[in-house]
Amino acid sequence: QALRVVIFLHRFSLPWKKSISDILSRQVNNKHFSIDDSHNPLQAFAHVKGIFNLMWQVFQRPGGLWGVHTFERDPLVLDFRAYAAGGGYFKSGKHTLEKGVKMRLDSIFLCKRFFEESAPFKQAFIIVHECAHFVDLQGSIKDFAYNRESGGAKIRGLPPFLKQHNANCFSNFAYEARTGQEPWFIT
Repeated sequence: QALRVVIFLHRFSLPWKKSISDILSRQVNNKHFSIDDSHNPLQAFAHVKGIFNLMWQVFQRPGGLWGVHTFERDPLVLDFRAYAAGGGYFKSGKHTLEKGVKMRLDSIFLCKRFFEESAPFKQAFIIVHECAHFVDLQGSIKDFAYNRESGGAKIRGLPPFLKQHNANCFSNFAYEARTGQEPWFIT
């Protein structure tokens, strides 16, 4: 299942496949990250681009702990779609103990609800969201807002810094950059 989603992501041509500046328009970039409204727009753009570049690196390494091997089934049977340790990309071979279960920090865990999603684009959306957490070295990418909250008003109303550090904004941008459609319907 994870391999199918990774192949879909590759076909999905998400923005980090090429240079972000080659794909995105300033309008779409600002819609999801408010780059121009940032205190330091160049630094904000570098941060967002860096996160996408790290995500792409996860999929460029097909063997070992990367590529499809980054993904595991959720051993805790949580009622989520997926989850990842913040900065897990940089925690190779490290573990933690959760509810008596030894958990790898260098994995993205896919839950039962992930596999119940029938549309590959929704699975890709979830993977981009979790990858944003996974590749964030400083642990600053959080879930400040989701599309489902207030019909998308909460996520659209975030200040620039929070948009640039909100996992769903990365998924929203990737979806719109690829399809040209607003992703507000995706929860």
